[in-house]
Formats: sequence, C-alpha cells, structure tokens
Amino acid sequence: RFWRDRRAQTHWRSRSRRCLAESGGFTAFEFAGQKGFRRRDSDEARLRSLLASLEGQAPFKDAAKTRLFRLDASVVKQHARERDARAAWLGGNGLEARGISTATALAWVGRSLVMEDAGPTLDAWVDRELERASGAVRDELAERLGSLLATLHRRGIYHADLKANNVVWSPGREARLLDYGRVRFGRRVSRRRRVKNLAQLNAALPN
Repeated sequence: RFWRDRRAQTHWRSRSRRCLAESGGFTAFEFAGQKGFRRRDSDEARLRSLLASLEGQAPFKDAAKTRLFRLDASVVKQHARERDARAAWLGGNGLEARGISTATALAWVGRSLVMEDAGPTLDAWVDRELERASGAVRDELAERLGSLLATLHRRGIYHADLKANNVVWSPGREARLLDYGRVRFGRRVSRRRRVKNLAQLNAALPN
C-alpha cells in the first residue's frame, strides 16, 4: 500500500504540474502585460473579453484578499497577490488530476483566476431549502459530503477552508469544490486535519 500510494502521488504531481508548462492540455496566456496559462480547450478570445470587461463591474463578493466577479457563465477571482492566484490555479488542476470534482479552472493570468460558474453554493441551498427538505434529501446531502471528504483524505488532500460556501451541491448531484487556493497535497492527511475538516463542514450545516 505504501508503494502504491507513493506511485499515485508521483503520477498526480506530474499531471498537476502540466498546467504550468506548455503541454497537450495547457498553453501560455498573456493579458495586459500579465502572464499565466490557460486550458487549450478554452476560448482565448472569450477569456480576453471577460478580463477586459471587469473594469467598472461590481464584484458579487469583496473580501480582504479576494474579489469575485460573475460574468458570462464564468467566475473571475482576483487575488491580492499573483502567487496566490498561481497557487489556486495549481490547486484546481491538482484536484482535477486526482479525480476530485471541481468548478474547472479555465485560466490564470497575473492576479486573476478564471473558473467555470458552477452555480449557487451549498450555504445558499441550505438557507433556501434545508428547512423543508425531506429526510431522504438530508441523508443524501450527508452521504455526498461524507464521500467528498473521504475521497479528499484518501488521496492525501487537505483543504484548509472546507466550508459550505466553497462547495456546490443540489439533490441528485455530486458535491463539487469551488475554492482551491488553500489546498495541500501530500501522501496522507493527519488525524487532526481530518477532524478539522469534518468540524468545518459540520459547523456550516444547521442541525
């Protein structure tokens, strides 16, 4: 099992790093003098149009270190530092390489990360639907979140900000991660961190 896990980690790490070099799936991307990478299957002209249209737009979320904009079925996340945006780009593609369902990262350039818009977050669904949800739906939610958490930890992934506003879910669908700026990859996740992740999700869901 030790050598199997080590081989898997080496394979996943190699696949993750492809997003930071010219490869079959990724290519260099430049906008307004800033450099980064994009998926080859993303529309370059559309990405440029999205980034150019940010000026004058009001963010739907404005936090201390990030601002989020929703435009044309995409979300643009502006980070305070370029290295944070780069880490999020690597994290998103690292999760995908490890078989974790996410809102796909489409491009990174400078301090901006462009992602697909996966829809309303889990906390919005909880506020709107949980109170009148049936027992079967509540059980499904618990099962889907538990499955996401178990898969992350089995594959050596720790998400330091695993809260309801960083997850998308609705009945009949799998849970998907939205935020991947604070993802850590290793061979195993410590018991303390596994418990912390469980506590984060538990605190985000009433009753």
